[in-house]
Amino acid sequence: MGIDYTDYTGKDVAKDVILTALAGVGFLVYWVAFLFLISIIFVNIWLVTWVQLVIYGAVLAVITEILYIIHLVRKRRHEKEMRDYIHS
Repeated sequence: MGIDYTDYTGKDVAKDVILTALAGVGFLVYWVAFLFLISIIFVNIWLVTWVQLVIYGAVLAVITEILYIIHLVRKRRHEKEMRDYIHS
């Protein structure tokens, strides 16, 4: 009874890729907004242009995206191990 999670189809892969890409865009928006607020707070200390903020935000977003993908892979492995353990 229930859903069989052993079938990981191309549709599931496409869904994961799209959701990961959307998460990456979210990470970029978050980091740029965060850095923008920090630059406002430290306006006389940290002199930065908008282009620099976007570049720093993009670098931080890529790092965050890599960590997010690592988290997803570990989560999938753990779920598979738990399914194999339960079904054995």
